[in-house]
Amino acid sequence: MFRTLAALLLIVPSLTLADMPPIEESELQPGGEGTVEPMYDIDVFALPAANLSIIQELDFQFGSGLFRKRWQPLDEGNYRMDGLGPLYNTNSCLFCHIKDGRGYAPDGTSFETSYEVVSMIGKVGVPADEGAYMDEMEEYLAALDPDFEPMRPHPVYGYQIQDHAIEGHKPEGSISVIWHPEEVTLADGVVVTLRRPEFSIEGLAYGPLGEHAFSPRITPQLTGLGLLTAIPEDAIKSKADPLDEDGDGISGRAQITWSDILDRPALGRFGWKGSAATVRDQISVALRNDMGVSSDLQPDDAGDCTAAQPECLNAPHGRGAAEEYEALTASLRGLTVYAENIGVPARRDADDKQVLQGRKVFGEIGCAACHTPKWQTGEVVGQPQLSNQTIWPYTDLLLHDMGPELADDFPEMLASGREWRTPPLWGIGLIDLTNGREDYLHDGRAGSLLEAILWHGGEGQSARDAVIELSTSDREALLAFLKSL
Repeated sequence: MFRTLAALLLIVPSLTLADMPPIEESELQPGGEGTVEPMYDIDVFALPAANLSIIQELDFQFGSGLFRKRWQPLDEGNYRMDGLGPLYNTNSCLFCHIKDGRGYAPDGTSFETSYEVVSMIGKVGVPADEGAYMDEMEEYLAALDPDFEPMRPHPVYGYQIQDHAIEGHKPEGSISVIWHPEEVTLADGVVVTLRRPEFSIEGLAYGPLGEHAFSPRITPQLTGLGLLTAIPEDAIKSKADPLDEDGDGISGRAQITWSDILDRPALGRFGWKGSAATVRDQISVALRNDMGVSSDLQPDDAGDCTAAQPECLNAPHGRGAAEEYEALTASLRGLTVYAENIGVPARRDADDKQVLQGRKVFGEIGCAACHTPKWQTGEVVGQPQLSNQTIWPYTDLLLHDMGPELADDFPEMLASGREWRTPPLWGIGLIDLTNGREDYLHDGRAGSLLEAILWHGGEGQSARDAVIELSTSDREALLAFLKSL
């Protein structure tokens, strides 16, 4: 069933662009034939792809309704949307993926301690004891990577901290953060103030955490997920260069994870560390951990409750008399159709002189070595809207060491505590329009695109240093280019 090491970690020289090629017509339509002309309001990330059939658009609207509905505890009269909790982080997909955009970091406006967590989850875990039993998937990953570090859910708090609970139960705790200001001076004298977060978990209701790993994560936007799924797996792996054999300082690695829907190991494409192989895998895990809702892929009615929380485990669940799971399979399918077919916004001002200058700078300083601009999707059975599309997501979907400043020391599958999957950049210039603010990087510490760049380390260090040394004109052009995506 499992593939060989050579097939999963194909090594060829990675693409490094000394300069960007001339602008292509397809670049103006980054989502291929499904690209949408964005409405300039907060719903810009909620539009159906332009090439959906009538039936597909009806399915999309059905999924959109599910995405926006609020799950309720058992017996609160919301037919087929009951089963929330007992412990949860949110009761609607929309409340984490705000307007299908990004989540928020706590208190993005000051350097004071903040307890107000909006659309951020805190992953917790413990390293496996040395010599502990490993299941088949863990043995497989250990064979791929001698540095593989198996993690386990926390024995009391599970996979993540749930900061809400239904009546009669206690939330596990809440995330707080203290922001510490740090200044970076650019070559032209401009001073940029960064925010270094100091996170903690307050009000623990089920005892101390003890030794643990903790990683706060905001939710990413949902742009173009189906198109990213449609990029052939081998094409992505062909960009990997884990030993940096070409000596360019970029050593992207393919993440390998278990897919419940595919029932096999597969390339990890979604999540901050690429822990989910498909959109449906990602949604089922979110239903379980974020809402405490079971599905055919994650059948635990009690969600993320553990054996140390017996009242939670024994609480009534939301299955109907003839239903196997709290989220019907049709509901999970509807949410998947919706998430896979949200339209990618068209480029804005792509032919502007400053934007073209910034596009050139983007290539010259090496950003495109990880943020691969262009891909071709393959043939997706039953989904012609995703098939054979030329797309411009600006990601290689690989894992990269981003240095100690961004490290969370929380390994996931093959990803180390310093590695993160390259996030796509399409639609990034519309984040402030949708969210009314900008929160970038996994923990939302960056309040602007420039701040996000200045946090880059590891494989991104040389590009970061190059940005510091840019002239004012080139830096402003680079940011204008990013805002046009």
